[in-house]
Amino acid sequence: MKLAAKFLFFGAAIVWISPVANAQSINVDFNWNGVGTIPSSSYAAAGLAGTWNNANVSTNSISNLALVNLSGAATTAVLNAPSFGGSWTNTGSWTGDDLSLMEDSVGSGSNLNQVNLSGLLNGNYSVTVYGMAASGNVNSSFTINNTTLTTGGTWAGSHTAGGSYANFAVVPVSSGNLTINWLGNFNGLQLGYTPVPEPATLVALSGGIIALLRRRSRRS
Repeated sequence: MKLAAKFLFFGAAIVWISPVANAQSINVDFNWNGVGTIPSSSYAAAGLAGTWNNANVSTNSISNLALVNLSGAATTAVLNAPSFGGSWTNTGSWTGDDLSLMEDSVGSGSNLNQVNLSGLLNGNYSVTVYGMAASGNVNSSFTINNTTLTTGGTWAGSHTAGGSYANFAVVPVSSGNLTINWLGNFNGLQLGYTPVPEPATLVALSGGIIALLRRRSRRS
């Protein structure tokens, strides 16, 4: 997937639109001790299709995992998780790519754990988190910026909000860092990135629109 820079002309103003719309849209599948495989790049789950990062938890933690975006290109994003309470491996009734994502997860035990992302581009992110046990007897909770969402229950044959996943629709990132606190199971996550225009770009865009409207007014 190639992203090209775009130039928009508004009157006398030229506005450059940065080619970062999918620069840090990222899919991550947690795999315990190499169990299981990551989903195919055509698999979207409840988010966007693209390359899945293999977060292989081999020593009860993840350190400095460099992440690629949906097209497989390197990003500046890095994932760290200091500790996990254990592993859950149960195939349940999942099949295909659903099985690859959901068959294995990292457990938090009884302690609140964190997944930390750094090196993110500033902007707004849609954050989709997956947490489910095949037995249906584990409820998970995820907290971002004092907002908590829960998942749990049994697999319904497809992904459902509040069942296999929860979605934080708009999470602003201004310092490059994002922390997800969680209890229960954590199967994977998806980040959907939306850039926020810089103030200088907004000023140029506004000035161009005003100039264009004035020109049209004079012509009429």
